[in-house]
Amino acid sequence: LNLPLDLVLVRHGESEANVAADLLARGQDSGRDALLAAGRHDSQARLTELGREQARTVGQWLRDHGGEFDRYFVSPYVRTKETAGEMALPDARWEADLMLREREQGVMQGNGSPTLGLSIEERTRLKMSTMFWAPTAGEAVADVCVR
Repeated sequence: LNLPLDLVLVRHGESEANVAADLLARGQDSGRDALLAAGRHDSQARLTELGREQARTVGQWLRDHGGEFDRYFVSPYVRTKETAGEMALPDARWEADLMLREREQGVMQGNGSPTLGLSIEERTRLKMSTMFWAPTAGEAVADVCVR
């Protein structure tokens, strides 16, 4: 069995969706409303300028300290591809893998959390099983684990 010695995971830089979620957490709907008005799925959220800077910073760190890598994977989400590009790792050939995507929040997409604004019935179902509860048209945590 030929296993990797190291596995390095890098999360995408700050995205429009992160900013919208932060605004929602503070009680402001403007970020979510802007994303919903744009008619884009969460997978299409772009990096912010801060997110681009974060990606360049981690890319520099990896070039200075990371050594060589055998393979490079990225999710199909725009923000992850932008992060990979901004990292500017030499000779990196990125492979998009659908299994690396974030949890699908279904009809709760854009609300910052799949649990915000749930009816009392849905909150009860969630309390009964956080592992197997899924937002309508979304994924349960168990679904993500199976991927």
